[in-house]
Amino acid sequence: MKSSKNWRAGNKKGEKDPRNIAVKQGKPKIDQEECCPGWQETFDAALDIVALISPDFEILKLNRAGYANLGKRPGELVGEKCYAAVHGLSSPIDGCPCEKALKTRTSGTGEISDHGRMYIATASPIFDKNDKIVALAHTVKDITERKKAEEILQTAQKDLEGQVRERTADLDRKNIALQEIINQIEIEKNRMKEQIRINIEKIIFPVLEKIKKEGDGKKYAAVLLSQLKDITSSFGITVTNGSVKLTPKEIEICGLVKAAYKSKEIASLLHVSCQTVEWHRKKIRSKLRIANRGVHLGSYLHEL
Repeated sequence: MKSSKNWRAGNKKGEKDPRNIAVKQGKPKIDQEECCPGWQETFDAALDIVALISPDFEILKLNRAGYANLGKRPGELVGEKCYAAVHGLSSPIDGCPCEKALKTRTSGTGEISDHGRMYIATASPIFDKNDKIVALAHTVKDITERKKAEEILQTAQKDLEGQVRERTADLDRKNIALQEIINQIEIEKNRMKEQIRINIEKIIFPVLEKIKKEGDGKKYAAVLLSQLKDITSSFGITVTNGSVKLTPKEIEICGLVKAAYKSKEIASLLHVSCQTVEWHRKKIRSKLRIANRGVHLGSYLHEL
C-alpha cells in the first residue's frame, strides 16, 4: 500500500489550521508544510530517530538520523511499511509501540532489540478534530551503550555484593575464632585463679602457720619465697588432686623438695628423722606414679 502524500488541514469553513486534519475521499491527507512548517529541518537536527507513521504503519516522514541508521537516502522509504523497511517483517514486531498506541489511543513505549542494538521506542497518536487517529509521532533512541553500561554496573554490583558477602563470611569466621580465643582465655584465667587459690591454701598457708606457731620467720623465709615464685603453677592442683591422695605432710614435703631442699634439711625443718623423710618421698613417688620411671622427684615437681 502506498503512502498518502498530500495531507491538507482545515476547518469546516475551509480555513487552513495546522492543528486540524480533514478527511477527503476516505483517505486522511495533510499538507505537511502547512501543518508542520519546517518539520524536516527541525527533526533532522535531532540525534534520535524521529518518524511520522500512518495508522497503516506506512512511513510518512523520517528524519536524517533515521535514514542514516537504515543506510538509505532521504525520501527513499516514504510509503513503505515501517516493519518491513526497518525489521524485514510482514507484520509489526512484538511489543511495537505504534501498535500499542493504536490500540490504547495513548502514548506507547517499548524496548526493541534489532541487529545487535537496543532501542527505546515511543509512539504518540495524532488525532483529527473528530478524535480519529490519523498519524503516529514515532521516536527511536539507541540505548545500546546505556544498556552495556547498565550491564557493566550490574556485574560490578554483583561482584561487589559477592565480595561483601565473602568479606562478611570471613569476618564471621574470624569473630567465631576470636570468640573461641576469648573463651579459652577465660578458661585459662579461671584455671589460673584456681591454681593460685589452691597453692595459697595448700602450700603457702601451711608455711605461714608454721612461722606463726614456731615464731621463726627466718627459718622458713626461703621456703616461703620459693612457694610464692611458683604461686601460679599447677603444682598445688597436682599434689592436692583427690586421685593422688597425698597427705598434708606429703604435700608439705613436696613443696620443700620442689624448693630444692635436701632430705636432711627437710628433716630439720619438720623436726623428723631423715628416714621418715625418705619414707615419705618413697610414698610420694608411688602416689605420683613415678616410682619405676627413673625420674628425680624434685625435677618432676618443678615441671608441674
